[in-house]
Amino acid sequence: MPRMSDEQLTVSEVAARLGLAVSTVQTYRRDGRLPSPDGYLGRTPWWRPATIDVWQAARPGRGRAGIPRKSKRAPAGGQPGGGGGLDRSEAEHSV
Repeated sequence: MPRMSDEQLTVSEVAARLGLAVSTVQTYRRDGRLPSPDGYLGRTPWWRPATIDVWQAARPGRGRAGIPRKSKRAPAGGQPGGGGGLDRSEAEHSV
């Protein structure tokens, strides 16, 4: 079988380039989330580095589709744990 060039990335090389597990790249490919291969060498799909780099740059951040990310801001009142639910001004006006 002919050897692949440095300009042809296999699934394992794509995984290493992206910092992902090979199984994740295989799942992305199966689910249609990875770009179509630029070609095949026998039955082995391959991608050009530029194809993967462009896809990676346009790829959305981590998280599940349709579920907003949690904010990293401190809860109301500025205290970790929420500070009891009401901030100071709300507590004064609710009495």
